[in-house]
Amino acid sequence: MLRERSTLINNLHRLLDVGLTVAAFVSAYLIKRYLLPKPLRGLTTEPNYYEVLFLIIIVWFLCFAYFRLYESYRKQSLPMILLQVIKAVTAGMVIMVLMLYISKIFNVSRLLLFIFLLLDLGLLLAMKSTIYLVLKKYRSQGVNFRNMLIIGSRERARDLIRNINRQPHTGYRVIGCLEV
Repeated sequence: MLRERSTLINNLHRLLDVGLTVAAFVSAYLIKRYLLPKPLRGLTTEPNYYEVLFLIIIVWFLCFAYFRLYESYRKQSLPMILLQVIKAVTAGMVIMVLMLYISKIFNVSRLLLFIFLLLDLGLLLAMKSTIYLVLKKYRSQGVNFRNMLIIGSRERARDLIRNINRQPHTGYRVIGCLEV
């Protein structure tokens, strides 16, 4: 079921990431503007924070693609996925700061960017963890699996089949063995 709709699911995954990133930025903006204690509260009218958000969306989208955040979770562990998210968001923030510096936009609140970074990481890590755990649960129940034919010697095939059967959450099912 999921395999047939993989392109749609992948696009929804990307859209969800962008949506969470926008939500993190808007939340950071509102926190910085209205909720922090008096000396830290407030923002200047320059730069246009809509432009900053637009740049963030572009940079994050490219970083997420570069760090391959949309590859199948089937072959990855949760810590590997979360580490890739941390790398992508950190790289995105470094690129964003460099772009702001190069384009001589110096009056973007560093505190706002820091709050955004924390919120974005929190939201993305929570969402990726949830997706991973839901997929793991479905796969362990026999939904969204891939059939495998093992080719090799009897002893090695037996070990491989045993390992696959010990981890049903990976979504692989051995349908046969061919000894060569």
